[in-house]
Formats: sequence, structure tokens, C-alpha cells
Amino acid sequence: AQLDATLLDGELVVDSLTSAKRAQPGDDAPATKMRFLAYDACHVAGKPCCDEPINVRLMRLRRDVLGPRYALSVEKPESFADDPFTVEQKDFFDLRQLPHIFSRVQSAPPGSSILYAYNDPLRPLSHGNDGIIFTPVRDPYRPYTCPALLKWKPSNMNSVDFKLMTKWRRKDGLPKAQPRFVLCVSENGLHQMYTWITFSEEDFERFASDAKRDSRILECVYDPDWQTVEYDPNDSRENTWDFPRVKQGGWRFERIREDKKMANDIRVVKSVESSVRDGVTAPELLSTLRIPATASELGAFAPQAEGHGGAALSAQPQQPPAPVAPTSASVPAPQNE
Repeated sequence: AQLDATLLDGELVVDSLTSAKRAQPGDDAPATKMRFLAYDACHVAGKPCCDEPINVRLMRLRRDVLGPRYALSVEKPESFADDPFTVEQKDFFDLRQLPHIFSRVQSAPPGSSILYAYNDPLRPLSHGNDGIIFTPVRDPYRPYTCPALLKWKPSNMNSVDFKLMTKWRRKDGLPKAQPRFVLCVSENGLHQMYTWITFSEEDFERFASDAKRDSRILECVYDPDWQTVEYDPNDSRENTWDFPRVKQGGWRFERIREDKKMANDIRVVKSVESSVRDGVTAPELLSTLRIPATASELGAFAPQAEGHGGAALSAQPQQPPAPVAPTSASVPAPQNE
């Protein structure tokens, strides 16, 4: 097969491995593993397939790419020994499996590099999960943004990456300036102040003593129950911290993004804020699709677990996969992301 004439769409993920899954025993065993998860095929073995339905495109991926690679790995395991990553097909599901998917998404343990984990003993996901992709089954593959491709996530998983900035002023007549923190967004390639952030007492002390704080990118979620303390951002009008104003709702810190140097663009932030305001909860989603589910089957997607608001359906770039066996040609099908 002419696998050099093959173009796949997918994502490269870095999985965290437990000691039991590491490739080699001992302290030098790798703690991570890279996988290319293919979720669509544009051109396979010299044949274009963009205009085929998704089940045909994925069939060609399995038959002409993954199948031969697996056979070669059995016959000659050394063939892939130096590959920097493995190649697999990303998991996809039938609509009726949504309650099963929801029930397996749980908050990751404290200190983890991910916020939510997909804990299915039959198919664990080691790179985190933050929502569901609905992919039209019979539509052709098209690059860029596909309006028929929808991503759903609870509002507590709708996060934004901000750049942290410290402001210094005096408080209560003290001679030494005290820090307060603002969040910056990217606009035209530059970081601009966007809003204030109020940390927990522990996180405040953490960033107040962090020499690299103003280079940090913080992943935050919007919480309408979080009390945010604001001040006049203009230092010439207000040069102390003596006039705080408390606002109900605000961005709550989740984790530091060590892998990023730039904040999200302001257009992304506005889109996320709109998604939070107009959210759809997991029960509402399942009710609309007429899929029965109990509260215990909602996992981290349960309203009480969300903590605020609902979730959003928004157009996404055509990237994640779709299930092979749709329940209806007119109904999108879900993909665990």
C-alpha cells in the first residue's frame, strides 16, 4: 500500500504512565508516552476519501493504515522501536453510550497535570478529558471550522488560559507596597489587562512569593459563586488598596500551564464567557436527545459536580472523530474527548 500517499487528521497527545505501564523497569523508565490519535482520514494509500461518510473514512484508516502497522509490529517488533510516538484510532461511541461516558469522567487527583480523567477500566484515557464531541456521520470531511461539528462541555470545564500580572500599591497606610493580581488576555499579539482575580489564601501566598509569577500562564474557570475583589485599574486615580469592591462571580484559578507562553486571545475568552452564560447541562442534553440516565451516571457532568451554570454547544474546527454506527443519519454522534 502507498502509505506515503496518506493524510490523516488527528492529535498528538502525551499520556502519563503509571509505573505498571512504563516501558522499562527502574528509575530510568519513561513517565510519559506520546500517541498520535487519528480521528479522520483525508487520503489513504493514494486514494482520496474526504467525500466519503465518516464510517468509510475510518474503515480505510483501520484497513490500510492501522491493520498493516499492527501486522508488522507482530512480525517485526523492532520496526517501530525508534518511533517517537504510536499511531492509533481515537475512541468514538454511539449516542446511546453517552450515560456510560459521563459516568466514567471524574475529577483528577490533586496535584495531577490534568483536571478531569476518563476512568474506564476497559479503555483508560491518560491525557485528560473535558467534554464530548458530536460529529455528523454522513457529512464529508472539510478543513477549518465545520458548523455541524459540535463540542459540549460543562461550564466548570470551560477554561481559559490567562497571563498573570502583579500590581503593587500600599494598603492601610503601610509603608511597604502589597501585591494584587490581574489576568491578561492576548490581543493583536500583545498581553492586555482583562480582569481582576481573587485567589484562595493559599494560592495568594504562593504567587506573592513566586519570582516568576508575571510570566505564568494560569488556567482558570468562571465561577458565578466565586467572590472577586476588584479595584480601579488606573493607578493615578486610585493608588492604594483601601477601596475594594466585591463582585459576585469571577475567574477561579485551577492550575499553572507550564506548556504555554501566551494567554488565550480575547475572542476566545469572550466566546467562553458566552458559552458559560448560555450553557446546557448534562441532564438537559440527555433529555433533548431522549436518552434516559440516572444521576449516578452523570459523573463529573452532574449539575452538582459542575458547581455552576451549564455547558455549551459551539462550532469547532473539524478535528475529533465520530462513531462508525450512527443511530440516525440526521443526529450527530458523540466522541469522548
